Amino acid sequence: MMFDRWLADAEGAFYIAEFEDRVVGTAKLSRLSDGEWWLEGLRVHPDLQGQGIGRRLHHAAIEQALQIGSGVLRFSTDEDYPPTHHYAAETGFVRLRNYLLYETRAYSNQFGADTFHALTAAEVPSARNFLTHSALYEYVHHSTLGRQWKAYQITDERLLHWAADQLLYGWHATNSAHALSGLAILGGAALYPSGRTEMDVIYLDAEQGRLAQIARSIRGLAARLGYDRLRHMLPVAPDRLVALEQGGWRRPKDNRGRAVLFGRSLDASG
Repeated sequence: MMFDRWLADAEGAFYIAEFEDRVVGTAKLSRLSDGEWWLEGLRVHPDLQGQGIGRRLHHAAIEQALQIGSGVLRFSTDEDYPPTHHYAAETGFVRLRNYLLYETRAYSNQFGADTFHALTAAEVPSARNFLTHSALYEYVHHSTLGRQWKAYQITDERLLHWAADQLLYGWHATNSAHALSGLAILGGAALYPSGRTEMDVIYLDAEQGRLAQIARSIRGLAARLGYDRLRHMLPVAPDRLVALEQGGWRRPKDNRGRAVLFGRSLDASG
């Protein structure tokens, strides 16, 4: 269980707030890699919200992060939860990006599934070269964002890990002169009680003007891999919203899935 992993984490810290001998709030500081820290699990009992408990937990975690960490500290939260945004402003965070959840169904007859192939470790330099020239890669601060709204920096070590797990896919558009026309990184699959399976696309990138094309083609890839549906947290930019919808993706009808990514430096010079 996640709670057990948090308690066993020797590199981060887990915080609780108590009231009348019961736990009424939690927060977790996690080290994702060298120079990469993440704040998560900030929760306060509904009956005690608005009394400053969340603020105290947040500030305690930031103070410890400054003592034991270096590099960057980030966290994500819902666009519609202003208290956390206030905590961020109080502790030196800046809003890095807004994300919107998009979903679509896999489509076995979708042309383009065969334009994807799982990249091997030997092909990771090709993926790195693609990212080096990618405007999106810079726009999202070199990071993915997946089902749990946790941002991971796209390092060479992680590219190798994703390749080993067959989660790193290169895309080759027709009539493209480049080695790779696009790149997709997949996250963990979800299996729902109905038996429906969902593929999480944690990074989706293509040459300029080809996002709609890769957004359509990846629906065919999902079907080829045995999924029923797909989801993707899209970094908000007008051209990307239009392109993804041209590819057949839509926002949930209940308007859920509106995330904000915050970040700040942990270094004295930052």
